[in-house]
Amino acid sequence: MKLELPVMAVIAPLNLAVAAVGVFIFAVGLLGVVRPSSFTALIQRVWASPPGFGLVIVMRAAFGFLLIAAASGTRFPKVSLALGALSLIKAASIPLLGRVRQQNLIKWWCHHPARYIRHWSLLACAFGAFLIYTTLSVGNPETFAMPKSQRLQSVHGGHRDAGCTLVYVSALLLRSSR
Repeated sequence: MKLELPVMAVIAPLNLAVAAVGVFIFAVGLLGVVRPSSFTALIQRVWASPPGFGLVIVMRAAFGFLLIAAASGTRFPKVSLALGALSLIKAASIPLLGRVRQQNLIKWWCHHPARYIRHWSLLACAFGAFLIYTTLSVGNPETFAMPKSQRLQSVHGGHRDAGCTLVYVSALLLRSSR
């Protein structure tokens, strides 16, 4: 007897890692939507210390490499490649600009009104949701080989709507925080 797992039960490890980064970005963005003052304090604290500055560079570079490595298994491989390359460029540009300039830029950004911070944080939530959607969706080639009834069942019971749900929840939180 052959045991067959549903397509959604097998997720590539790289896609899972990108989705985990998406959840992290969404959570940090949600913090900015709900508590902009705590969010800006966290950002300033991370960028102020030399280890935090180095950590940001390493995290951006790792994220870029991860996106490039996982691009072929995502729903939008060209977009994932472009975002990975952009992240690597940003990681390389941070040391070129220098720590003092980066800190001044962060201070300038953090001194904007809470409404401004909430809007940018909502974009972070949307980006995190996009990463989750593009990596955990059922749009991979194995799914299209499934019978239509099984495909529809996996779409409605799977992760396809996770990104939209996350964006919808964050929009509701933004509306309720006014």
